[in-house]
Amino acid sequence: MSEQQIQPQLFYALPLRDVVIFPQMTTTILVGRAKSINSVEEARRVGAPIFAVTQTNSDRDEFDEKNIHKTGTLCKIIEAIRTPDGTLKIIVQGLVRARIKEISLSERFFACQLDIVVEQKISLENNKEILGLIKAVIENFTKYAQYNRRITPEVLAGIIKSRTPHDVLYAVASLIGGSLKNKQQILEEDDMAKKFYKLLEMLKGDIEIGEAETRINKSIQEKFTKHQKEVYLHEQLKNIKKELGQDEETEVKELKEKLARLKLTKEARKKCDVELKKLEKMNPYSSESGVIRNYLDWICALPWHKKSQLLNDLNKAKKILDKHHYGLEKIKERIIEFIAVQMKTKDFKGPILCLVGAPGVGKTSLAKSIAESLGRKYVKVSLGGIRDESEIRGHRRTYIGSMPGRIIQSMRKVETINPMILLDEIDKMSHDFRGDPASALLEVLDPEQNCNFSDHYLEVDYDLSKAMFVATANSTETIPIPLRDRMEIIKLSGYTEDEKLHIAKEHLIPKQRKENGLNADEFTISDEAILELIRRYTFEAGVRNLSREIANLTRKTAKVIVTKEADSLHITKENLRQYAGVEKKNFGIVREHDTIGVTTGLAYTEYGGDLLDIEALKFEGSGKIQITGRLGEVMKESAWAALSYARAIAKKFKIDAKKFNKYDFHIHVPEGATPKDGPSAGVALCVSLISVLTNRAVRKDVAMTGEITLTGKVIGIGGLKEKLLAALRGRIKTVLIPKDNVKDLEEMPKEVLEKLQIKPIAKIEEAFEECLAKETKSKDA
Repeated sequence: MSEQQIQPQLFYALPLRDVVIFPQMTTTILVGRAKSINSVEEARRVGAPIFAVTQTNSDRDEFDEKNIHKTGTLCKIIEAIRTPDGTLKIIVQGLVRARIKEISLSERFFACQLDIVVEQKISLENNKEILGLIKAVIENFTKYAQYNRRITPEVLAGIIKSRTPHDVLYAVASLIGGSLKNKQQILEEDDMAKKFYKLLEMLKGDIEIGEAETRINKSIQEKFTKHQKEVYLHEQLKNIKKELGQDEETEVKELKEKLARLKLTKEARKKCDVELKKLEKMNPYSSESGVIRNYLDWICALPWHKKSQLLNDLNKAKKILDKHHYGLEKIKERIIEFIAVQMKTKDFKGPILCLVGAPGVGKTSLAKSIAESLGRKYVKVSLGGIRDESEIRGHRRTYIGSMPGRIIQSMRKVETINPMILLDEIDKMSHDFRGDPASALLEVLDPEQNCNFSDHYLEVDYDLSKAMFVATANSTETIPIPLRDRMEIIKLSGYTEDEKLHIAKEHLIPKQRKENGLNADEFTISDEAILELIRRYTFEAGVRNLSREIANLTRKTAKVIVTKEADSLHITKENLRQYAGVEKKNFGIVREHDTIGVTTGLAYTEYGGDLLDIEALKFEGSGKIQITGRLGEVMKESAWAALSYARAIAKKFKIDAKKFNKYDFHIHVPEGATPKDGPSAGVALCVSLISVLTNRAVRKDVAMTGEITLTGKVIGIGGLKEKLLAALRGRIKTVLIPKDNVKDLEEMPKEVLEKLQIKPIAKIEEAFEECLAKETKSKDA
């Protein structure tokens, strides 16, 4: 039976999430979406019906061909009432079916052009099939009404008296249960016989459900007594599961089969057998039963012998490491060594590494590359802010909601016993009355103990010896000594400008092009512009902020191209400020003149190295010393030691010792808001004091670092690489370092050794010879 259509017309639309409206059906709907409310109000204003159509995906709000069905019902709005929460409660009555011809785009409301479907009149006199179908539907619906209390005798009588097949069909379809998909199929179908067959199929399904529910209730009623009221719901659930074939005995049997397939240790097997026996004897609806089930599920889900296929190809591993990271040769060499040992021996315990470095130097991403190069699965455990021992060891099963610790959770996640586990931010853990997680990690990170790791939840030993652990930290100072002793510390120093330039060109710029939808021709940037970004817009040991600045430039480029201002954008040093904005950083740079009392020191910060001007001034007084610049206690003590040594060697510089009692000294380190501490400024402090006492200027192109003793000996310091990088960036020519640090030069980048003149000194007098100008040509500080 075909349909008839009239010319398409434009109507306001109302997309429905969880209901299908049929012709002749009256329904109450709550409208919450702003565009839907606008559609209803506009339809009421012009006195037009509204098109109600069901969505294919109720989670989405878009009104497009993918999200809505094509067939719906044109409805008359009988009443609309605003509720206190802003939604609109409307009563609509279905009129006729309609199909979407074209969707009209509007920001205020939903609208579309419709083909209105005119149902053909069906003569029942000679159509025995339709008559039989109507009779079958009414008989089945009468039976269905016995299980659905909402269908009153009056409603049933009204359907029986219906005059047309359409009235019977749509009335029954709107009153029965069933899925939205089936109801929509009835609405869309044009053939009347097929509509009735689909409706009968739905009715039969609902009747079977009703009969099953009646059987369940009858079964429960026979056993029901006054003392069994409190277990009524459990019994009902049990019978429902029986109907579905999900018996409790079946679940226990499945658990037994899963455990039998696992190659458990003797201890774990014995523990599981005990728990299974408890479960079999226990009331399946008791809380303890759920605890035992969860425990056995965890045992089944953990890997006990399954391993990943490890990568034993040195060349491939090196290519993977080089692909993702530039430089870092020492770390790459360590990983290659590990793979070589892995190839030589089968029973090799995973190493425990700790990558230490400033934020943004690539510790976490390097850990991922290590896992990929070794062929191990990667899983991350964030330790920052953890203060509870149970986060590592798990909670005992006596607690509600207890579960294993993060290590065991990670093993379940990767499903192999030889993953690479990243312990991120291991230096950020704290402790309180609930325990010390750092102490709990001692067992995890001890190769001699972690083969029998004990988790409070599991209550059986678990083997972690095949796993490889890599920790990351910004500093080792906050890591407890016993924990630090269990790890191989590998320091990731800051990158040189040349390394940052290569990283930007090979990794950061291609990545940002891809993320912002640009190709290589649309966005280009010169090396000079990248260096300017590094020097003037970032101040860091790593490249995280550099990545953000490049991302900012690519977004600007995308905007320029989309707005058709240009087809591409080439960033140079000259136009960088136009797109990147005002310079954000002013890194330390060499002074313009040799100056009395002003020495260039070298500092190590969490962002890398930096140049530090140390100023000294003398004026008439009584021998007092004033120290400013928010210096820590150690740095203040270095200043006192420098002044004491200056007094001791005064005669060598023909300084009258009595002058020390006639002058006051003021030592200041600029950027007073920034805290500064450490002993490595001792050499610079002593040189500044001798400079003001002898009235000899300090060379502007010399920087220095080193701790001094009261005997004038210069002793070693830390953070040498970062300090030398800062000197190179600041255009320093000569750097004085302690003789004890000469051994550290072997690991310095070639660029640093080639462009800086590095002079080791053992005594402070050597610094005077290098730093102090022979004649004073500049103004006193």
